[in-house]
Amino acid sequence: MTQPQWHWRAYFEKVDFTFTHNESFEGSKDRSGKGAIGVESTVHFDDGDWRIKESKQTWVS
Repeated sequence: MTQPQWHWRAYFEKVDFTFTHNESFEGSKDRSGKGAIGVESTVHFDDGDWRIKESKQTWVS
């Protein structure tokens, strides 16, 4: 039996680069007719890795 194929797209609508190891972005994700969500997130670069510092859902459809 084959595994189902999941198709989704992510879009970055706004990215704020501050060059201080903290970056903010707004984006959305949809999944082929099953709905979509919007998010605002802040990521932090620490010890060689980007990590989510804060993330919140802004809308759902």
